[in-house]
Amino acid sequence: MLGGALMRSGIASLRSVGLASIVSLATLLAPWGVRAQSADAARAHYERGIALYDEGQFTAALAEFEAAYEGSHRASILFNIGQIHARLGRAVEAVDTLQRYLTEAGSGLSAERRGQVESEIATQRSRIATLAVTVSVPGATVALDDLEVGTAPLAAPLRLSAGEHVVSARAEGFETARYRFRIAGGAQQDVSLELVPRGEASARLRIEVDVPGADVRIDGRAVGLTPIELPVGLPAGVRRVEVTRAGYEPIERDVSVAAGAEATLTLDMQRLASPPPNVLTHVELALPTTSYTIRIDGDLLSSASVDVPYGLHDLSIEAADMEPISRRIEVPQGPTFTLDPEYRWTAQGRQARRAGAESQRTNAIAILLVGAGLVAGGTGLLIGREVYGGQRQLSRRREINGNCEPMNPGTPDEIPAVWDADTCDETVSLGDFPEEEYDQQFNIATNSILDVYEGVGVAGFVLLGAGAATMIGGLVVFLLAPSDEQIDAGTTLRLSLGLSPGGLSLRGTF
Repeated sequence: MLGGALMRSGIASLRSVGLASIVSLATLLAPWGVRAQSADAARAHYERGIALYDEGQFTAALAEFEAAYEGSHRASILFNIGQIHARLGRAVEAVDTLQRYLTEAGSGLSAERRGQVESEIATQRSRIATLAVTVSVPGATVALDDLEVGTAPLAAPLRLSAGEHVVSARAEGFETARYRFRIAGGAQQDVSLELVPRGEASARLRIEVDVPGADVRIDGRAVGLTPIELPVGLPAGVRRVEVTRAGYEPIERDVSVAAGAEATLTLDMQRLASPPPNVLTHVELALPTTSYTIRIDGDLLSSASVDVPYGLHDLSIEAADMEPISRRIEVPQGPTFTLDPEYRWTAQGRQARRAGAESQRTNAIAILLVGAGLVAGGTGLLIGREVYGGQRQLSRRREINGNCEPMNPGTPDEIPAVWDADTCDETVSLGDFPEEEYDQQFNIATNSILDVYEGVGVAGFVLLGAGAATMIGGLVVFLLAPSDEQIDAGTTLRLSLGLSPGGLSLRGTF
């Protein structure tokens, strides 16, 4: 009894120790399992980022790469993130991210690779501008492109990428002030935002202009570039509105705005009849491969080229089986500008073309098989002629010469010494012809077999030729069937000559 109790006690102790060991082991291994899952998730994010980048979906690719970095903290992913920021025109983010890449990669980078990245950083840094913002109301919240950057007065000027931006300020009890502007890389600009108290004595003016990038001033004070998205807060009364842009007739309007009310001023700008030569830029547009309708600033485009004033323009394109394009483009000042809008098939359009290409390849295979059949038939006829027809012809000539030739050619009516009636009847009866016609009739009889023999040969060569031509045609049809990559790339009638930011490619390993 006592021995059994000790045994049971020992087993229980062993079970307790084993359970504790398993729990301790699981506790130790849990972080490894979590890290393995995190690495798998990061790899999945990375692979999706590569696929989205290849499809031109840069914003979505950026989100995937950022998730991949959060899950793995691989320095190489920072390079991809920096490249996408550069591709999106975000020079500030590109410089900051690529510098982090150099720091985290450390000595793992070759001197050549480090030099390439530093060159890219220098390129992107040249596209960064500086903006100093002052606001009439201390404590107002300042935002750049709808992203809050601090409160007035700002501690330091803002770094921003070259291009078009909107800076705004808002404060309790005041109308929100917004200022749209364009700035070049390396430039410095000062913007002063004046907030108008919101109350019964204030008024609001909404300004709508059909041309983007026009400079708007109210009572001589710069309001910003069109489009002016929010109504401008200003004192009630008669206000003087001026709108100007190179290449367009300037507009000046007096508008009366009542206290506590909102007025709307709609203006249509007209191009100058004879603009200065340095104002117009000749735009060459890459056209889609399907039927299309293209408009610039609402005007229908009738050809692949148009002369427009440099600066901002609204471009809209609708093409069959392609995603519609509606974007604001900036035409640089210069003689010529080539624009490729980067057309993309709709899902249905892409699928229809891929199905058509697959059907073309299937038909090409069928044509190849028909051609192969014709070649096989022609080859068979020629072989049969040589193997069977040639031997048979020689055999027949031997029979005719041996069995049907008369013993005395001078006596046509004599029966040959060796006479086979069936053979001679099948060819020629010599007794029916005079001697002078013997050779002629003999040739007619024997050459009838040769005619068949030659006919078979001609038919064989015809089949061979037709089969070869058919196979060549099938091969051409097969080779002309576009691949998926060619279908995706075959949206434009010609390639763009423009340059894209960023000179390096993504890293392709995780």
